Amino acid sequence: MRLVFLFTRDKDSSAWSFATEGLYCLFKRMIADRVVDQIDVIIESFRHNGVVQYAPGYQCRMVNAVTPAMADEMLAPGDLVWVRGGFKPWLAFIDHCRKTSRWLMFYGANTGNERWPFWDIVLDDLSGKAPHIDGLSRLWLDYRKPVNPEIFKPVKTKPSFDLCIGASHIHDKKGQWRGVKAVRAYRERFGKNLRCILPGGLHRGVMTNGICAEIKSAGLDISMPGMVSRPELANIFNLSSVFCHLGSGGQGDRGPMEAMACGRSLIIGFPNYHANWISKSPNVLVPNNPDDFNEIADLIHSQIKMPSVCEKMAGHYSDQGGIDKNGLPMMRRICEFVQRHPVADRAVLVELLK
Repeated sequence: MRLVFLFTRDKDSSAWSFATEGLYCLFKRMIADRVVDQIDVIIESFRHNGVVQYAPGYQCRMVNAVTPAMADEMLAPGDLVWVRGGFKPWLAFIDHCRKTSRWLMFYGANTGNERWPFWDIVLDDLSGKAPHIDGLSRLWLDYRKPVNPEIFKPVKTKPSFDLCIGASHIHDKKGQWRGVKAVRAYRERFGKNLRCILPGGLHRGVMTNGICAEIKSAGLDISMPGMVSRPELANIFNLSSVFCHLGSGGQGDRGPMEAMACGRSLIIGFPNYHANWISKSPNVLVPNNPDDFNEIADLIHSQIKMPSVCEKMAGHYSDQGGIDKNGLPMMRRICEFVQRHPVADRAVLVELLK
């Protein structure tokens, strides 16, 4: 059985960047444990082309276009197609898979394309709902998006930073500007200038445009290293006492999960954009009002003063989101189901509810 995974359509993405993803490790385990015989990761890229072999039976194809001909070339009866995000130029490939009765599984990745009728199985990483079948006879499963355990793991080291503010591109929806204002409020309330780090590439935005000027004018101790690699980000997490994510958008942002896997205590501003197993877990604090910067300063203060929660947080991530206890068993169950039912037929999806 083969798994074909349409990862992204992005000029900058490559087989080498995918190798830092949590799914890279999940797929590696699936091959090693013989859950499937072959995995092809597909990246539609305008800069990269060619095939990179990760392991026997496991490869990444970087192509300039995803076409229906690729489906005929790669797929045999009983194979599974997993689409991440979904892009309109992929529609001909997706529709061809549907018309040839291939199983189609989907993860939204903040695109909102779950509403498209093609998908037989939809992976839901936000609601935490039990598996169920919707009005279109599609199966919805609780999905725990993995992070790369080879990169994001606890490291015993003395923290250099009190606070890490965000872990992604710096723009209004990610909410790093709230973190800066909370750090300023902290100094006014507690008389200490927190040592902070704010990784990520700076983008323009109504609130974000003032970040650098506010840091300078208020004399805040906030380092801005720009975009960093995932190994560098893991090191930043391990050097920080607390991680805050105060963004008001996205779907299952990786930052809190990666920080939790490193054993950091968390402050999350908008829990609706995160799975309950993250936002309601021990040592994760949620302000009543994410725009009350005094309240956020108080939460930061309470977390900094706490004894180390590293083992507890990393253990919680492993239990609730780790590959061994979540991703791998779920994919084994799905793949065994597809092997029993090689022709896509939504009437038999009820079997996965048992």
